[in-house]
Amino acid sequence: MKKLIFKSNMTVMQLKTSINEAFGCAVHVKQGGKLVDDEVVLSTIGGKDGEIDCYDEMTVGQFQQAMLDVCNVKLSIFTADEWVAVLPEILLSLSGRIPDGATKASMSLFSQRVADGSLILDNEDDADEDNADEDAESSNSSATSQGRRKLKKIVPYPAIEEDYMPSAAEVERYLEKWNKDEEYIASEEALNNLFLKVYPKNTPLYGVLNKAAVLNDYYSTNIYSIYDMAVHISKVTNLENRLKKGDLSVVDSIRHAMFKDANGNEREIDCYSFATKYCSRNNPVAYPIYDSLAAKVLWYFSSRDRKNGDTNPFYTFTWHEIHTNRNYKQYCNIIKGFQEAYSLEQYSVRDIDKYLWQFGKDHFQKKQPNV
Repeated sequence: MKKLIFKSNMTVMQLKTSINEAFGCAVHVKQGGKLVDDEVVLSTIGGKDGEIDCYDEMTVGQFQQAMLDVCNVKLSIFTADEWVAVLPEILLSLSGRIPDGATKASMSLFSQRVADGSLILDNEDDADEDNADEDAESSNSSATSQGRRKLKKIVPYPAIEEDYMPSAAEVERYLEKWNKDEEYIASEEALNNLFLKVYPKNTPLYGVLNKAAVLNDYYSTNIYSIYDMAVHISKVTNLENRLKKGDLSVVDSIRHAMFKDANGNEREIDCYSFATKYCSRNNPVAYPIYDSLAAKVLWYFSSRDRKNGDTNPFYTFTWHEIHTNRNYKQYCNIIKGFQEAYSLEQYSVRDIDKYLWQFGKDHFQKKQPNV
C-alpha cells in the first residue's frame, strides 16, 4: 500500500508529480469542467489537506472519488502518454503501465490479461533498471526512471504524416492562416497597442495592472490575484532596461510571485507561462512564449528526429526538463535549436510562436477519437 499526502498549498503541478511518481500515470485537474493550470495552488480551487491510502486493489475510479471526498480536488487519471482517460475500473497500480495509444477496448484487454495471468509484467523497478541504458541512449536523458515515464511518447491526433517536416513553407502556411483570422489579428493589434503604445513602460502601477489583467484574461493564465502580480512586477529591479536588452532572467524575476490567500498568508506561486507572455509582449523579438502546446510540438519532433551524438540543444532535452523543470534559458536554446534543425533562422521567435501554437492546436488539442 502507498500513502499519498497532499497539502492545500501544493500547486497542481506538484500534485500531478506526486501521483505520477507513485503510479506513472498522467493527471488532469479540473474545476467547473475546465482544466486547471499547473501553476495554480490547490487551496485557491478549494483543495484541502489530506492523506489517501492507495491499497493494492484500489481502482482508478475509487482513487478519483477519494481525492474528491478527502482533498476536494476533482481529477482524472490518464494514460502515461495522455492519449485517453483510464477506465474507472482499471487498477490504479496499472494506470501508468498501459501501452501508448491505448483504446478503451485494448485497455480492458490489458487489464484482463494481467488479472488472469496471461500477461506477466516485470517488476517495475527491475524493468526500469534493465532499460535504463537503452532509455538514456534513445532520449539522451539523465532523468530518473520515474521521470522517464512522464509522457515519454506523445501521440498526435490527428496523426502527423511520417514524412512531415517543419519547413519554411509550413511556417509560411501557418503565418498566412494566422493573418487571415480576424480574431487573431484584432487580438494581436490590441495587445501590441496596450503594451507598446498605451503603456510602453512598466509604470505606473495602474498601467501594469491593466496590462497584466488583459494578458491574464486573453491567455487564461489563471493568475490568482492580478493586483498582487502587478505589484510584484512593478517592484522588479531595473525591469525596463532588462526587458529592452532581452535579459532572460527577467522571466524568473516575474514568475516567482507572492500572493495572499484568504487568510492573509503569503505564498509563492510559480507563474512561468504568464511571465514568458508578459516579457514577450514587452519585447517580442527577444522572448519566446512558453505554452504547453508548443512544448508538446517541440518534444514530438525532437524525440522523433534526434540522433545519437547530436549536440544541438533541440535534440538533447527531455520532456521532464521542458514541461516540469521549466528552465527558460534552456527553452530559448531549444527554440533556437529547432530553428537551426529545420533551417528556420530567418523567422522571428514570434513567428515561431505562432507556428508552434497553431500546429499544436491542430494536432495536440483536438478531441480524442471515441474508442
